[in-house]
Order: sequence, then structure tokens, then C-alpha cells
Amino acid sequence: MYKILGDLIVRLADDARIPHDPCNVDYVAYRDWLAAGNTPQVPSGPSQSERRSLLRNAATARRWQAETGGITLPDGTRIKTDRDDQNNVANALAIVGSTALQRIDFKAATGWVSITPSELQAIAAAVGLHKQSCFSVERAHHEAIDALTDDGLDGYDVTTGWP
Repeated sequence: MYKILGDLIVRLADDARIPHDPCNVDYVAYRDWLAAGNTPQVPSGPSQSERRSLLRNAATARRWQAETGGITLPDGTRIKTDRDDQNNVANALAIVGSTALQRIDFKAATGWVSITPSELQAIAAAVGLHKQSCFSVERAHHEAIDALTDDGLDGYDVTTGWP
């Protein structure tokens, strides 16, 4: 017996991978087996549990994309929100809290800006709220995926609801 695995044929007796090559003895034997009226096994799709896991993984990947995709402040300044930039904002806040700086040079995605400590705090709050919103949407997707009937898995869209 044989099964199809991608573009390979697998002989079940010994798990041999057989390429589609008319010069290959095993391929010739497979073709003879087919000619005798046999049918190879076709791999089954993922289980319902695997499908749920794939959807949850897709939601997590989409959260990462949204979380690190940046935000735009009301004045049009674009702020990066990847992990390094989140750390830069947190470090700048720590410096502001321990010094008497009146202005901070901050490198936004749209270029350099000179901001006050209160403006930096507003940026940190906006980044934090954005990050939290992304995790909340991811959680909602995970909970919705877990609550779906098996028939509902095919139509579920993990791309909705993101900030």
C-alpha cells in the first residue's frame, strides 16, 4: 500500500519516499500497483483540535503584527511599537523620572521630535494602551475560537477587530 505525501509517494510497508521518476524501480512498482486497480491513501486534513490550534496561532501572529506595527498620535507623529522601541520609551521615562530634564530628544518613526516629560508620558501611555488593546483582541479571538462549533472553524476570521 502507498499514500501520497505532498509530491512524494510513501510506501507504507517501510515508509520509503518514492519520487515521481519513471527510471526509479520503486516508482515503476507503484505505477504497476495503480494499474492493478489500487488507490493510494490520501492524507487526512488536520484534526479539529489542530485546526483550533492553527487559528489560535494565526490570531497570536496577527496580534504580534498589530502590537509591533506602530501607532499614530493625534498630531500625526508615528511611534514605533516593536519591543526595542517599547523598551526605549520605558527607559526614557525612567531617565525623566530621575532627572530634571525639561525636553527630551525622541526618535519617532516619522523623525526626531523634542518633547516634554509630560508628552513622553502621554506617548508611553498610548503605547501601553495600544499594546493592551492588542492582547485583549487576541484573547477575545482565542476565546471565540475555543467556543466555536467544529463547523464554525472554516469561516472564522482572525483578521478582524485589531487596532
